[in-house]
Amino acid sequence: MNEGFEMLRGERRSFFCPNKLWAELKKQTNDCISISQYIKMAVIEKMKKDNKGMDDYFDELLK
Repeated sequence: MNEGFEMLRGERRSFFCPNKLWAELKKQTNDCISISQYIKMAVIEKMKKDNKGMDDYFDELLK
């Protein structure tokens, strides 16, 4: 494999390292909501931005 691919793979691993990712998510949620709910809200927010006019549909997914 080439050197660039190995470097990219290492970066991906360091970002998705459970300890770093979990700590960042806990900091973002501030223990107010579950991490899974926080992720769900973020995904739906992104979907609403990408799919204008479907806000009602995506809001229903949060219920």
